[in-house]
Amino acid sequence: MFLTFLFPIVGKSERQAIKYIFSNAEMLSVPAGDYVRTEKIKGQDNTIVIVLKGFVSGFLSEQAGRRRDIWLGKAKSVFINDRSLQHTECFNLEAIEDSYLVLISKTKLEGACQTYPVLDRLFAELIFPGAIKSLECHSILNKIDHPANKFSYFKRTFPKVWYSVPIRIYNSFVGN
Repeated sequence: MFLTFLFPIVGKSERQAIKYIFSNAEMLSVPAGDYVRTEKIKGQDNTIVIVLKGFVSGFLSEQAGRRRDIWLGKAKSVFINDRSLQHTECFNLEAIEDSYLVLISKTKLEGACQTYPVLDRLFAELIFPGAIKSLECHSILNKIDHPANKFSYFKRTFPKVWYSVPIRIYNSFVGN
């Protein structure tokens, strides 16, 4: 799965770059209904989560066991767990569908891009646009005040996935 994802970005001829990423990233297979807990995601620095296949919900564990969903990720979606942001030290993932994920330190990925410039395409074509789109959608959703309007926007923004999102995750995601 990982090589199928990486080859179109860097090409088969860049074996050293692929080897570097493979040795510095963690590949996870997460069955539907299972979780990736905070301990796995938080490292020494910011962690980038890339969904290769499947569907996941990223959520924060809050006081009194409450959950606040802040991210939905399908194939080629990206979440940057920026530890400087409030509460991201409690970031967890739940697989809504069987999912394949890549976790990599932002620092290690930046170092790889300096050593292997071909990896800049990973940032330019996937990570940066995916992170911006996700942030933009969530920002707009937070500005909509009426639940019916939020649901309508959610359906338009996520036309291929809205029906598979459990209602408890949807309600947490839109702040109901």
